[in-house]
Amino acid sequence: MLIYLQALDSAEDRTRFEALSTACRWLMFHVARRILNNDQDAE
Repeated sequence: MLIYLQALDSAEDRTRFEALSTACRWLMFHVARRILNNDQDAE
């Protein structure tokens, strides 16, 4: 995720990305966990 954050040009875009990733963090984790069947890899 840090790569995407660094690729954003404006501070406003970075703030939006951070808010979105924070809001969807648990959903992204659960999807990754179902795919990978491993908590450590999902993180």
